[in-house]
Amino acid sequence: MSPSLNQLARTSGALHALLFSADGGSLPSSDGIPAHTAERVAVALSSMQAASRYASALCSAEESSWKQICIQFGDRCLRLFTAGSHAYIAVTVTKYADVSLIIDNIAITLKRLRCHQEKWPHELEAPFFKPQRCQRQSC
Repeated sequence: MSPSLNQLARTSGALHALLFSADGGSLPSSDGIPAHTAERVAVALSSMQAASRYASALCSAEESSWKQICIQFGDRCLRLFTAGSHAYIAVTVTKYADVSLIIDNIAITLKRLRCHQEKWPHELEAPFFKPQRCQRQSC
């Protein structure tokens, strides 16, 4: 569907990439994700990011400070990142993934997508959250 997301999914340790909106709409995804699966997953992930924003009270943080979620499933993780003002990106990674490299590639991917967006210009208007470099992390 999206050459940029396919390239992100080919990053060492990455398996799939999905861009989705705050309202649960499925935006582009990497190849290998059937459309019906992308739609269902986008709705589920949208609700997770919304719930985690409300849980920010437990961290004495503002709702708007939401940056990322990591959900571990065995030896794979689903990592969600803020991609803009109303958009998020999810990347499935293995436990051997270099998260710093994946984050760098997400930033590059989002820059490419912003250049070619047509249907959803408001979704990616805010800058991508890019955490500080850290040591190699597993899932």
